Amino acid sequence: MTKGRGKMKKAIAFATDAKYIMALETVVKSILLNNDDTTIYVINTDIPVEWFFQYKKILANTSCQVVNVQINDEQLKWDESFSYITKISYARIMLGRLLPQEKRVLYLDGDVVVNGNLDELLVL
Repeated sequence: MTKGRGKMKKAIAFATDAKYIMALETVVKSILLNNDDTTIYVINTDIPVEWFFQYKKILANTSCQVVNVQINDEQLKWDESFSYITKISYARIMLGRLLPQEKRVLYLDGDVVVNGNLDELLVL
């Protein structure tokens, strides 16, 4: 989140996989409907790049973007002693390493709907 020209630039992250793409699409649309100046990072291992291309086209003339952060085992330095945790779950605690360009990121689960502006949550 950064401030520029009086508007708050929001950074929101999700960590999910292709199995939950319908739920992800719902929450992404609800965010974009209620927020501008927003970058949505989707940390994933298997979401097709075509899914991101559709958002790039739709959002071309807006202040929002949906960013594909595709991860692999090397990026997570996966430790087999954590085999009971999925890689996507592990990625959630690695947000700082995966998104170093952002000073503050709001993480949301993919099974929510955003009914308003998220600015207040980002200034806590």
